Amino acid sequence: IKVRLRTEGMVFLECADGRGWVAATEGTGSDGAMVSVKSDRGVWVYQVVCEEDVEVRAGPTYDDDARTGLVLHCGDQITT
Repeated sequence: IKVRLRTEGMVFLECADGRGWVAATEGTGSDGAMVSVKSDRGVWVYQVVCEEDVEVRAGPTYDDDARTGLVLHCGDQITT
């Protein structure tokens, strides 16, 4: 994760590999698509927890124009 940004009432994570942005939840629960699963001395791991694919966006927004066509699948992880 390159950037963690709160906007539109959600937390968005910018993928460090340049893929784009994904929405995240904080803590645990089913309200969002991503959840923080581990933190160790500045290293954070986020994992897709919903059963549906998570769309990667061009920016930190849910606007349809920001869709990139890339997806993350249940169980996929992104590490900072």
